[in-house]
Amino acid sequence: MLNELHWDEVLSFIEEKLSRPSFDTWFKSTKGEIDGDTLTIVTGNDFSRDWLEARYRSLISEAFSKITGLTMNLTFKSEKISEDPSFLKDRTRHEKTTETLMMSCKT
Repeated sequence: MLNELHWDEVLSFIEEKLSRPSFDTWFKSTKGEIDGDTLTIVTGNDFSRDWLEARYRSLISEAFSKITGLTMNLTFKSEKISEDPSFLKDRTRHEKTTETLMMSCKT
């Protein structure tokens, strides 16, 4: 597995190249994993995986190579990220509020 320090350094390199919103949207929650000569970028969903692969493949390769001195095959995968329970609580409260508002509009 990729040394966490190296992945943080790769992310720092990428962060310098992108706007804050772009970095936060596409890279903030990624992980890097190494298996043999392959670096796998792990994202939270298929859309992020596809976006990174299509638009940021060369930047990720460049960043990894500059930080580690290695050239790796690059793959992308998505893994479901479990939601924070507080988020679920807030979402449930929001859904109930929305439902109440919709009911009051019907009457």
